[in-house]
This record gives sequence, C-alpha cells and structure tokens, in this order.
Amino acid sequence: MIKPDASNVDTNNYDAIIRFYENNLLYFDNFQLISDDDSLIEIINIKSHYINALIKKNRHTKALKALENKDLLLDKIKHYDDLYRMQSEIYKFYVGSANGYLKNYKIAINIFEELCECDPDNDMYRDWLVQMRFKQMSKHIPYVGYVGAFVLFIAGYCYKFSYSNILLFIGIIMVLIAALFPYSYKIFRKLKT
Repeated sequence: MIKPDASNVDTNNYDAIIRFYENNLLYFDNFQLISDDDSLIEIINIKSHYINALIKKNRHTKALKALENKDLLLDKIKHYDDLYRMQSEIYKFYVGSANGYLKNYKIAINIFEELCECDPDNDMYRDWLVQMRFKQMSKHIPYVGYVGAFVLFIAGYCYKFSYSNILLFIGIIMVLIAALFPYSYKIFRKLKT
C-alpha cells in the first residue's frame, strides 16, 4: 500500500482536505495494517482534519460515519498517553457536535457532560452542553403551550362551572411556561456555570 503525500494538502481548505482523504480512502481505512507510529499519527491528524472539514461543511452524518472506527485507530497509539488523551477528546467533541447538529440531543448532552468532567475549565464544552440542553428542552416545550392553550379553550367552554377559574389559571401558567421557560433556563444555566 502506497502512503499518500499529505505535505501539499492545505488543512484550512475544507474542500481540499475532503478531496484528499476521500481520494486516499483505501489507505486511511486500512490503518490496521500499519504499524509505524509516525504513519498512524499522521493518519489520525489527517482524519481529524477531514472530520472537522465535514462538520464545517455541514456533512454531519458523513462525519459520524468517519468516526465509527475511531476507537480502533486510537487504540493503536494508546502508549502515547498525552496524544491519545488529546485525540480522544477531539474525536469525542466531533461526535458530540455532529450529534447536536443532527438533533440527537440526548447523545450530545451525554458526550458534553463527559467532556466537561474531563476539562471543567473549558468554556466551549460548557457552552455546548448548555446549548444542547436548551435545544432538547425547546424541542419539547411547545407541547406544554399546546396543552395550556387547550386547557384555556376548555376553560372558556366551562365558564359556568366552579372549576373554570382553576382551568383558566392552569392554562395561563402552561402557556407562560412554554413562552418563557426555555429562555430563562438558558440564562440561569449560563449564570450557574
């Protein structure tokens, strides 16, 4: 297997790095056959640039597919503790952000919680975690508003009954929660962290 020359690839040009990686896919996918540490480290770096380029180009599903065998690849450099830890963290961030963009918020939240435990001083990890929690909540909170509007509708129909005021109060509270809670939660989480 011939090793591709990555020295001329501009890693800041996302199209170029994607093209280079995909043109040499056979080499990069067969990393199990490579035992040379320098070549493995180069593959990890190029793959990292490739996945970053995919995420920057909004190709998140493809990025997750490229990350599928990351553990096998990283296991080959476990003896380089610092490099292994750094690349594991980078790959974990890519998995979290790609899942976040694909609206897999539960997975993204779990990953960013792990990253925040690994590096509690990292503001970007905390911001991503708050953002993913906010988006997950925002995805579900409109239903509270719909139920509140329905309760208000029922309270309007039942205005003659003694419990119509209670229904009206409950409906108004639910609509207000749906309207204000996600934004107040985001502000509260930012202040707390």
